[in-house]
Amino acid sequence: MEYGFNLNEEDITSLLGNRVDYYFNIGSGQQNTQKEKIMESLENHVDLPRIINADKIIKEWFPQVPVDIFLSHSHEDEKLVVALSGWLKENFNLSGFVDSTVWKHIDELLPELVAEDNRNAVHKYIMLASSLAKTMNQCKGFFFIETPNSYKFQKSKGFTNSPWLYFEMTMSQIFLSKERFSLEERKDSRPSIEYSIYPENLVPLSLKALQSWKSFYSITMMRKCPSSVIEKLEKLYEEALSS
Repeated sequence: MEYGFNLNEEDITSLLGNRVDYYFNIGSGQQNTQKEKIMESLENHVDLPRIINADKIIKEWFPQVPVDIFLSHSHEDEKLVVALSGWLKENFNLSGFVDSTVWKHIDELLPELVAEDNRNAVHKYIMLASSLAKTMNQCKGFFFIETPNSYKFQKSKGFTNSPWLYFEMTMSQIFLSKERFSLEERKDSRPSIEYSIYPENLVPLSLKALQSWKSFYSITMMRKCPSSVIEKLEKLYEEALSS
């Protein structure tokens, strides 16, 4: 992982404009292709009578899917993020990974691993976390999608209620050679856990930076000048710092 960025919902919405459904369809096609490869791999490692080869799943699950950018987000924002992945694909030929499109299909294939009171659920989460970390490490870029569903700001600190978002942010900082996050627990009448996260350690991406990035590569592609994934992300980094 080479570059980490922070995008907010308002800028993404403005960027996509009235073409949200158009980009969503592109992104959905891309995510479905990734999902099919993952599910085929999973089915190959589940033998009758439902004996699961965890080692092979962890080794071959998500990492076999070629992805350029990991899109960290709340599952409640799936449509917006899938549309963003479509925008990245059409304008830069960059492949984004949207994990929420995969989780539900895994649950359908292995229902016995879904129940929270089933001890097998522990195995499920360990396999998912291990595979997820490997996928993140293979990505060249990391985008944290900041929305009210993924990020809350209280008393000068940012929090998330999602343990998965906390995990992804923590892994991104490890891979980006940043400091680890601290963990805080809040107690109330209905116990819940809030995880302290720091997206300010990521480079903020403004609407202007994204539009400039798109304009630059529109001209580059017209001239048929190929660029690597790293070169594209380096240009995005430059635009983010100058905007």
